[in-house]
Amino acid sequence: MFSRPRPQFAEPVPAVSKVADEYLGFQTERKPNAQSTSSKGKNLRALATKPLKPIIQPNNADMGFFETGFLLAAGLAVLPWVGWGSYVLGRRLMNKFQ
Repeated sequence: MFSRPRPQFAEPVPAVSKVADEYLGFQTERKPNAQSTSSKGKNLRALATKPLKPIIQPNNADMGFFETGFLLAAGLAVLPWVGWGSYVLGRRLMNKFQ
């Protein structure tokens, strides 16, 4: 697929050209159009630069995804050693008191 370079020309999409003409104030040839720039462009800019509403999120006190993974991995790595150590210690204590 990418073995040989095959340059292609991007064709303008009609819907994008229409939006550019209507709201941004220029034709597809990039010539200024003073009639549509005055009101529609200013309204679009005001809409685009309007501050966003605050996002309501829960408190960050819970344990996250990565913290859970770290603790799970540590538990799976340490738990067998704790079990084996308690087994050996228990066997030694049993042999000592018999």
